[in-house]
Amino acid sequence: MKKRIIGATLITVVCALLISNLVGVLLFRSREMDAARNTLQELLVLMDAQSAITDPDGLAQQFHAAAPDKRLTIIDTDGTVLADTEANPQTLEDHNSRPEVEQAAATGWGEAVRHSETLGTSMLYVSKRFADGMVGRASMPLSSIDSLVWNGVWGFLIASAAGLLLALTLLVTLFTGCGSKKGVTIGSKQFTENIVLGEVYAQLIEAKTDIPVTRKLNLGGTSV
Repeated sequence: MKKRIIGATLITVVCALLISNLVGVLLFRSREMDAARNTLQELLVLMDAQSAITDPDGLAQQFHAAAPDKRLTIIDTDGTVLADTEANPQTLEDHNSRPEVEQAAATGWGEAVRHSETLGTSMLYVSKRFADGMVGRASMPLSSIDSLVWNGVWGFLIASAAGLLLALTLLVTLFTGCGSKKGVTIGSKQFTENIVLGEVYAQLIEAKTDIPVTRKLNLGGTSV
């Protein structure tokens, strides 16, 4: 009965660790996504504030200097790409059908997470309708956000993995070794403190498990 209770407890601990790890990573990623979204929005507000009339090439140069790891696309009211920090705008197709551009044109702001055919990677897109009706779109690869997430949770995952390994080890030991007739042997040296500590361990194992305990207290040396 004691073995079943301990086994159920350990299984609960293992499940709790796995769930907490998953929830922790998801929450941390959500926080990083919010931070990335806010950064892109701030950059677009800054670009829009430069002038009442959008200067596509000028904004592209400023944006690239301020945020070289991110991408800016300036889209005209008819969907024509006027400037892009990562591609030749003349080679890009009409962008009015892009969901984030449609949203920005209709409501002022737009957002999408999708695969970029131009760059061949998944991106976070944030779009803003500028004062003159053009749409500025800032974006960044999801891989860079994921990198920040893993760097931030690495220590947490290592600590959780250590706890998980310990719980699994105890669980395996419980169901593979605790049922053996040999049980466990508790030994101590010829010192009062060691004898008392050995007895405490022995009584603890007997109280919490069904493992047979053999006492070999008051030993003459470590090699005995």
